[in-house]
Amino acid sequence: MSPESTLTHARKGGEARPVTLIWIDAREAAIVRWREAAGLVARVESDVPPHHRDSIHPRHDDSHSRDAREPLEGGEGRRLEHLAAFIRLVASRLPTDDDLMILGPGTVREELAHEVRGDDRLHHRSRQVSAAAADRMTDRQLIARVRSIAGDPPPRQTPQRAPSAPGSRVAHRRRDDFDEDLS
Repeated sequence: MSPESTLTHARKGGEARPVTLIWIDAREAAIVRWREAAGLVARVESDVPPHHRDSIHPRHDDSHSRDAREPLEGGEGRRLEHLAAFIRLVASRLPTDDDLMILGPGTVREELAHEVRGDDRLHHRSRQVSAAAADRMTDRQLIARVRSIAGDPPPRQTPQRAPSAPGSRVAHRRRDDFDEDLS
């Protein structure tokens, strides 16, 4: 069963519980709620420094008892501190009564899910918290996804056909009709 189908089946007192969708990576988070047939998107920017591939300095002598690769000063440790603070900030902005669907391309989504579940245990809350991999999404894609999870189908518009004149052969033509025209 997919995480989304689990959320659509969650019930609270006989009625469907509201769902909030979160898309997150280390640079930003989008919190999307579906309320009264409208999608609400809030963005949270991060101050997490980017990964630096050269943040590890290779050592070529074996005189140190430590690992041959040591982090340079202010490298990955500082980044992880910023990332933990960003995750706590995003978690603090989430509604406490909604089920959550957390999406994202990397491991940050799992860290946010872990943070939320821990906070829920601490405050004796029970709600569905699901996490799944997803590439970057536009606001429209996020709104469509949360709308689908909430079980509110999008309005469908059927294309309008232009009325055809009596006796015209424009409306529906079969392949045989085209073959006759060619001969």
